Amino acid sequence: MSDAIVIFTVGTQGDARPCVALGVALRQAGHRVRIVTSDNFAGMVREAGLEFFALSADFSDLLTNNPETVDKALNPLFLVKHTREKFASMAATWVRETRPACEGAALLIGNGIATQLAKALGEAEGIAFVQAQLQPFTPSRELSPLAFWSKARFPGAVNLGLYQLMKLLAWYTLKPAVNDVIRPQLGLPRYPWYGPYFERDRLRKRVLYGYSRHILPRPTDWPEEARVTGGWFLDQAEQWQPPQALQDFLDEGEKPIYIGFGSMLANNAEAFTATVLEAARLSGRRAVLATGWGGLRGEPGRRDERTYVIDNAPHDWLFPRMALAMHHGGAGTTAAAARAGIPSVFVPFFGDQPFWARRMHELGAAPPALDRVSVTAAQMAQAIGAGLQAPMVQAAAQLGQRIRAEEGGATAVRALAEWGLLPAASGPAAQAAGAKETPARLHAVEALEA
Repeated sequence: MSDAIVIFTVGTQGDARPCVALGVALRQAGHRVRIVTSDNFAGMVREAGLEFFALSADFSDLLTNNPETVDKALNPLFLVKHTREKFASMAATWVRETRPACEGAALLIGNGIATQLAKALGEAEGIAFVQAQLQPFTPSRELSPLAFWSKARFPGAVNLGLYQLMKLLAWYTLKPAVNDVIRPQLGLPRYPWYGPYFERDRLRKRVLYGYSRHILPRPTDWPEEARVTGGWFLDQAEQWQPPQALQDFLDEGEKPIYIGFGSMLANNAEAFTATVLEAARLSGRRAVLATGWGGLRGEPGRRDERTYVIDNAPHDWLFPRMALAMHHGGAGTTAAAARAGIPSVFVPFFGDQPFWARRMHELGAAPPALDRVSVTAAQMAQAIGAGLQAPMVQAAAQLGQRIRAEEGGATAVRALAEWGLLPAASGPAAQAAGAKETPARLHAVEALEA
């Protein structure tokens, strides 16, 4: 019986965590869910009650052993050239590793660079496929692509042309992995020189976007196949117990600021940490420092009067207890800070991070982004002070209220059901989910989304 839903995701925690949250929403609706990702996230997947299938794609190792990637990653041409061979090497074992996950599957969901893997498997095995993305990729006359997005407003025709260029750059990056490894191993024909992004089959273009329309409104010229559902949050606040020393630190004074860069790494982590600590001192604020994958240096649990060091903590627990978050600007961290209703200070590393930084600045919930390479402690402190001014605090709080009213996971599940992509749900979870979908509740959700 085909009843499993399989979600493929490759990358950092910012990629994996929302996909696990989407899987939880599907499980709560009564579906069997498998997550295909790297071993880094096996614990997260299993703790969420989902099935884990390993994929050889360790991005922490990729960043650690390729420091030049971090230093030059804001240059999209460098990033494309540098990563295409890495992805092809990673992909060598992907078909063998992932085919068992597809046994008994009714739907494959692809995220990020694993999208083409999921799509090819669906094509080879005759399984339905849909995308789940955290950044906007559907062409629009109203919105420039992430790599070209700026304060400048391009004419609609230019935006459409830039999307075509972005597709070709994406295909240049993934072509060795997809055309030379994945599709031949599955017995599928190679794509033409321009890749898979120009196909006209609308059903193959269906995509769920897991971000809030209050952060980035849905373009009016997007097709029905592109749905903005709201964020997918893996909430752990009710289960997570903080170290007593951290709780004591929080209780001792005013709300501190959070400083952390998640899965990002830095060549000069020691010097960067010293800058961050000096910035916190100059700002006059207490601070919680999160070391993450190594972007900051410190011994978790170490503290003084003004700082406390952690490796990580669930954002849904920690951020509401913070006054402000200074971070890299990944989609997940940006959404978590916005949901908590606190201002952000952005220090982008690469990818979509400058895009979210500029967008939050436009919304009045963040000062202008800082340059990671040249930023000084004084500049960081100044940005922290700007973020804590009343107008920015108020704008962030109002944005948080709107985002907390969304139900991104449930909306995504409903969209998949409307598209006829979900297998029949079963068990107590399905009955409970059905009981919750009363006419009154559905009317309330529809009114909220209007």
